[in-house]
Amino acid sequence: MAYATRTDLDALGYPSATLAGVSTTIQDDALDAASSLADGYLVRRFTLPLSAWGDDLRRAVVHIAAWDLLCRRGFSPNRDADDVVQVRHDQAMRWLRDVSAGRVEPQGVTDASPTVAETFGVVVASRPRRGW
Repeated sequence: MAYATRTDLDALGYPSATLAGVSTTIQDDALDAASSLADGYLVRRFTLPLSAWGDDLRRAVVHIAAWDLLCRRGFSPNRDADDVVQVRHDQAMRWLRDVSAGRVEPQGVTDASPTVAETFGVVVASRPRRGW
């Protein structure tokens, strides 16, 4: 399950013109791969799959996917404008490591942890013990 979409790529700083010539299938694959990478860090703190997540996770996945896409397309990380892509990728990876280590609490995460009712099933109540 991808934590971000192609629309998120555009909204979070990688306009469609930036990725012109990169097929939508490849963009979706990069978002899926970045989400799987994120799962490797999230699994230390959450029961996967997640059913809800916030913009912080979405942003991290976008920056990781964009790095992969732009490396595929070709860019120069030594140019000032292209340097931002690498910085964003590195920040996203650092954020995921911090989440995994418990130093950062991602916003809006709902994981697959069972609720109390799911964990214990039916609750039975009876009279007080008789002491036999």
